[in-house]
Amino acid sequence: MPFPTNPALEAAVIADAENDLPRLVYADWLEERGDAVSAARGEFVRLQVWRASTPTSDPLWQTILDEERVFLAKHGRKWNGGIHRWLHHHGLREKVDARRGPIRGWKYTGGMVGTVAAELSAVIEHPDWVFGLGPVRRLRVCGAMSYAGEPITPLVGRLLVVELPATVGMLRRWEALFRAIALVPILHFRGEQLRPLQITQLREWITTKRCSRVVLYRSAGATSD
Repeated sequence: MPFPTNPALEAAVIADAENDLPRLVYADWLEERGDAVSAARGEFVRLQVWRASTPTSDPLWQTILDEERVFLAKHGRKWNGGIHRWLHHHGLREKVDARRGPIRGWKYTGGMVGTVAAELSAVIEHPDWVFGLGPVRRLRVCGAMSYAGEPITPLVGRLLVVELPATVGMLRRWEALFRAIALVPILHFRGEQLRPLQITQLREWITTKRCSRVVLYRSAGATSD
């Protein structure tokens, strides 16, 4: 991982990513290191864990979010720079680009990298580095969507959500991909151009093929699951 590492604590977070306790233990360890950078990371972990357990209707939720933004404004460039250096060190130099790179970006959840935006090729060719960024639970697939049946890393079993762009005619072309990621609980399809009938066809196809247990689909004016 690209931050101060404690393999045992990080493995505990990855093994039980929905449990806050391992993250809070990790935050304790960061704060006990005694340096300002680690202390800031530890406090950021606590803030994001706190907000995740706070109802959005609670005014405190917005207060916590504002504090997170302050931390990101102050430390985000340094933290993200550390991720860039870590990826470069592992052979992915010049591979991170928000518009065209195999790795497009990431977001923090519970104080650690929880969402990665990447091309499918990066997941196939560099799975250890994509999933090595943190306890990644959501993958947003970007860019070219060609898939010829290459082996997909077992690390996708860690994912809770795979977000995919939905296009007309996609189903037959991506059947092998859907089978490869069938154990991911939620497939989130982005398809603002699809009509309601196509949404229905998509749901029926996924049900018939017995892919993921849950499908979340969003389009302009329509949501189904």
